[in-house]
Amino acid sequence: MKKKIVLFLIFFSAFTYARSQNANLPSSYFNYSYDSTGNRIKRELIVISNSPPAPGNHRGNDSLGKNVGTENQGLSKAGSPESNTGNKPGGSYEAFIGEKKVSIFPNPTKGELSIVIANFDRFCTGSITISDMSGKVLFRNSNISASNSLNISGFARGSYVLRVVVNGKNKEYVLVKE
Repeated sequence: MKKKIVLFLIFFSAFTYARSQNANLPSSYFNYSYDSTGNRIKRELIVISNSPPAPGNHRGNDSLGKNVGTENQGLSKAGSPESNTGNKPGGSYEAFIGEKKVSIFPNPTKGELSIVIANFDRFCTGSITISDMSGKVLFRNSNISASNSLNISGFARGSYVLRVVVNGKNKEYVLVKE
């Protein structure tokens, strides 16, 4: 019995010491939002920073000092760096990937999909990938430009994951094929 108590105390003290050494590292968690039918419409990565925000730089932090980053899975808040009018026919997604503004329209689509990357120059690299909800890659294009047009009319009706990578930074969107 004494051995168990001693081992527990050693483990607990080692854990406490390790946590104190990593006290300056931010912790994070995901916050999910669902619509009335139970479908996930948004996933937010909440990063809790242990250091105060820089003076005058409150962009991306809420009132509790949390750094909020959104991975758009549907709707996003109006007025945020991302906007989505994808809940109405012919809607679009607009978001920033790094410093590049990406527009994806129409969503939902019957077949033709446009992906426009503002300020795309000859030094930019990237790719476009479409996967089904199980993660199987159905389409990949590693040679993208400022204006990309995709024909997905051969895809079955349903939801897909569209991943756009620009200069090593990526964003995922839910694409609906009608």
